Order: sequence, then structure tokens, then C-alpha cells
Amino acid sequence: MSREEVQEQQVSEGLLSREDILEDQFIGETIATLVMARREGSLSQNDLARVSGVTQPIISRFERDGTDPRVSTLIRLLAPFGKTLAVVPIAPENEAKGRHTIAAM
Repeated sequence: MSREEVQEQQVSEGLLSREDILEDQFIGETIATLVMARREGSLSQNDLARVSGVTQPIISRFERDGTDPRVSTLIRLLAPFGKTLAVVPIAPENEAKGRHTIAAM
């Protein structure tokens, strides 16, 4: 059973809400964006800590465990890569499927 199928089953059983799923997707997409930018910039977690002002253990926990960071922390982590967060409309085709996308600009 795919992750989406498991989540759909959990929603139908009342164990998860659609908002829980969207939040999980957002955090996963945010982590992927951050890790990709860090690796493309050839930065270690320590390097990113130095330029962002966010401690290396927080960066590690975020990347490893998918902990839910504060928005201000995300902005500080993305800024060294010339990126920030943006609030964007959900594309109609994704909204109908209960999916959203993150824009790290």
C-alpha cells in the first residue's frame, strides 16, 4: 500500500485530517528544498549554521527527523541561498486531489 493510500485510509477512519496530510507534505517538501539547496551550494550543516545563524543541531534535527520548524527559522535557513518562502495559490488540479505545492523562491 502506498503512503497516499495509507493516508487516505487514515483520513477515512478519522485518524488524520486532510490538513494533517497537507502539513506533512509541506514539511517534507520544505526539507527537500533546503537539503537540495545546501548540497548544490556545497555547504555542510556547519557551514549553513554559520551563515544562517541557526545552530547545526537544529539543522540536523530538521533534516533528519522532519521536525516542524518555525517560519522564522525557515526564512533564516533559505536566505543564504537567495531563497525565501512565498504564499501562493493552490493549483486547481492539486486542490481537487487535496495536494498543495510549496514555493521556495
